[in-house]
Amino acid sequence: MTVATSKMIRRSIVRAFCVAAALSCALGASAKPAHAQTANESAAQVRFARGRELFVANDFNGALTEFRAANQLVGSPNTRLYIARCLRELGRLGEAYIEFQRAGAEAADRSATEPRYAASRDAARQDMEAIRPRIGNLTLRAPRAPDGLEVRVGDAVLPAAMFEVPVPTTPGTIVLTATAPGRLPFRHEVTVRAGSTTEYSIELRVDPNYVPPSTNANTNSNATGRDNESATPPPPRMVRVSEGGGVRIAGIVVGAVGVAGLAAFVGFGLRASSQFRALQTECGAGGCAPPWEPQIQEGEQFQTLANVGLIAGSILLVGGTVMVIVGGPRERMVPEGELAARPTARRALPQWTAWAAPTTGGAMLGAAGSF
Repeated sequence: MTVATSKMIRRSIVRAFCVAAALSCALGASAKPAHAQTANESAAQVRFARGRELFVANDFNGALTEFRAANQLVGSPNTRLYIARCLRELGRLGEAYIEFQRAGAEAADRSATEPRYAASRDAARQDMEAIRPRIGNLTLRAPRAPDGLEVRVGDAVLPAAMFEVPVPTTPGTIVLTATAPGRLPFRHEVTVRAGSTTEYSIELRVDPNYVPPSTNANTNSNATGRDNESATPPPPRMVRVSEGGGVRIAGIVVGAVGVAGLAAFVGFGLRASSQFRALQTECGAGGCAPPWEPQIQEGEQFQTLANVGLIAGSILLVGGTVMVIVGGPRERMVPEGELAARPTARRALPQWTAWAAPTTGGAMLGAAGSF
């Protein structure tokens, strides 16, 4: 073998080796997948396939669960489109309309670089327009919204950013609830009609029994693991109690004695007048003789008793009336614990009886009490 022949053989071997290496690289490159699928994408495909099967079988609740799980793993306009269709079939038109909007917007963004999403964009917009006449809109306002306000439309929390904005809503009666610290719970029902917008303002009244949490309370634990015992305790609950009233009771008794005095005035006055007429008839114009002196003294005594009854009765009745007006029970606020510590036994009220009796040269008025 000549030197030239040996060189040619070596060159052939080198060329063959280079071709084999190139073919090996090409085969290796073609065997490598264009996109390595992640675990989330694989799981999302499984959930999406289950959702499609349930959707075809008209199990829209089950399909909705699968589609939402798939979209949570990997967001996709196609998955959201099926979520909207499930909501539509379940009669939740307001939610379906919002999901159609989102699916159309996401598909439009993706179609700029991935043309295959143009069909999803058009389908979402078409389905959205088809249910537009069947939905209503609800606009909620909270002009004086307190701190910590939470508004629910049905079971869903309405974000504060959606106030003053028409929200697509399924027609029918909607239950609105709202809560906030220091305010009474709010609940109201509104009716939303298809093709119209319903507006409502939410107002929460102040809770008079609300006790704000103490800002000085220290909830941290000390080095030994025990809670800090120096935290300020909450203020006690106050209750309204009624006290007093003894002056009013005494006023009733005094007034009763005054009424008895006026009754004595009437009785003794009538007897004195009757005695005077009888003496006038018997004695005539010339006056009464000494034998009639006892009757004259008796008539004078009746007149004196009548005068005493009038004066004393009037004074006592006026005084008793004033005592009743100003001597009533007083109401005040006391801590609930102080009320519980008070004795529950009560002393029986005395029973009063007014009386009047004639005396020599006058009359006596009084009241007797029993316990």
